[in-house]
Amino acid sequence: MKIIMDISIVCKSVAGEHAFLRKEFESDIIPIPGMFIEDTAWKKPRKPAEITCNFDGQYYHVQFEDVEIQKPDALEREAEMYRGHGWKSPSEWGLH
Repeated sequence: MKIIMDISIVCKSVAGEHAFLRKEFESDIIPIPGMFIEDTAWKKPRKPAEITCNFDGQYYHVQFEDVEIQKPDALEREAEMYRGHGWKSPSEWGLH
């Protein structure tokens, strides 16, 4: 089934400054609460903040806690690092 992972990068020093990123893949493994997930963008596995199953859309949505960054330039570097590991910005999601 399709797994959709979302994460937000938030700048603590500038209100409203943020980046949303998504990574999608197919897996036979069902994400469950309490499970840790590994990704090449992270040094350590992360535990999802929320997992939702959408039977109509046939996917699991896995939401992670926000990544907090202090400065806007560091936010863009962090978002670029995620994109280098296969995460995509909303303009690349292909939603209609």
